[in-house]
Amino acid sequence: MNPEATSSPGGEGSRSSLVPLAVAFYAGMGVVAVAWRWLVDGQGPFFAAPEAVSPEVGLLLRHALLGLLVGAGLIVSSRLWIRYTRMGRVLAQRLAEILGPLSGVQ
Repeated sequence: MNPEATSSPGGEGSRSSLVPLAVAFYAGMGVVAVAWRWLVDGQGPFFAAPEAVSPEVGLLLRHALLGLLVGAGLIVSSRLWIRYTRMGRVLAQRLAEILGPLSGVQ
């Protein structure tokens, strides 16, 4: 094992240490999606609701609005987490090191 890879920022060691965190994050997002389907739609996540076959405009607008509100809530909570916690700042810094500089288009 190369000692520089584990100690240098953005090296292979720092990337592999983020894998469990990334897996936990996406697993959590999956749980949120399944819970949303059960709690909001009242159906299991793998079965189409009758409304999905011929949706009403009001239902579509309600779901779109709920999705936008949840997305905005995630963005705001992420910003607050980065601003007020050390863990959030470290995670944001590590992600920036891994991704490298991004332009506004990217």
